[in-house]
Amino acid sequence: LLGIRSILAVTGDPARIGEQAGATSVYDLNSFTLIKLLADLNAGVNALGTPLGRGAGFTIGCAFNPNSQRMEVQAERLARKVANGARFVQTQPLYDLSR
Repeated sequence: LLGIRSILAVTGDPARIGEQAGATSVYDLNSFTLIKLLADLNAGVNALGTPLGRGAGFTIGCAFNPNSQRMEVQAERLARKVANGARFVQTQPLYDLSR
C-alpha cells in the first residue's frame, strides 16, 4: 500500500537515552519477536495465527554487533534472528580488519 518493502527490525534504545522528558520505553516486542511477527505477516497470518488473505511481502532485516567482546553471544543472537525470518543484516561500522 505505502510501498514499504524492506524493514530493519530492531529493539531500539531505552527512552531514557533520549532528550524527551516523560518519554517511556515500550517493549511489547523485541527484535526477535518483531522479526517473527513480520515473518508471520509474510506467511499471511497475524500474531495469533489468523489468516489475513495474503502475505505482506516484506524483506526482513536485523542488526548485528560485530564489535562485541563476546562474539559467540552475538553469533547466537544472529542465528536466532535468521531462524525467525531475517533475510539481511545491518551492522555498526567495523574499523578493525582482524575482527
